[in-house]
Amino acid sequence: KGLYNVKTILNELVNEALSNPFDGGLEFLPETIELLFQGYYRDAQFLKNLADISSKNHSFVEHSSNVMIFTMNYCIFSGFSDDDIRKFSLGALLHDIGRYRTHDPLLHGTEGYKLLSLFNYEKEAYVCASHILFGLNTAEAMHLGLPACDFVPHSIEEKLVPLVDYLIEYDQPTTLDRRFSSLRERNGGNSFFSNRLDRAQQSARLFMKQIEEEIGESVEGVVANQ
Repeated sequence: KGLYNVKTILNELVNEALSNPFDGGLEFLPETIELLFQGYYRDAQFLKNLADISSKNHSFVEHSSNVMIFTMNYCIFSGFSDDDIRKFSLGALLHDIGRYRTHDPLLHGTEGYKLLSLFNYEKEAYVCASHILFGLNTAEAMHLGLPACDFVPHSIEEKLVPLVDYLIEYDQPTTLDRRFSSLRERNGGNSFFSNRLDRAQQSARLFMKQIEEEIGESVEGVVANQ
């Protein structure tokens, strides 16, 4: 019940932050919203892109908030500093921001990387790119219009984003097996994507086992009950 209340409040805060036209500055935002978007709220165009996604796709806020909440809970469980909790949680919240331009299962990562890099949010940009297929090698990155380097999640926090992303289909919790089955069914015509799903699923499964050993609970169960 406590986690549900946290999620409800967070969704309300994010929705409130994304529901206004952002003409001019954002100084009118309430203090709680300013805190949530600390470091981002001054960039009106940046948040306009978030607002655009929210208005076109209601499940975006729910999906991104769920990924953020699990990341936040794990960071608290692991004793991270308040600053790191905020930083990693915001990275999780922004992982799908590239959907302001495309819902392609691959290219929304590229678009998110480009947008966040434009605003000098390099760590969050890396999360946008590396959450695709649970990581891209250099050749794959170049094929998708990214810089010529590997985009592979290395830290626990970077790996949490693609894992929980796979456990929430649109705005509904699911299991890893069901999600990958759905991805294969919906993207059969995209061979570049579908041919790499086995690798992504294996990476997600191994990391999920690691987290479950650490927290002593089923990750799928925790996400389902948020």
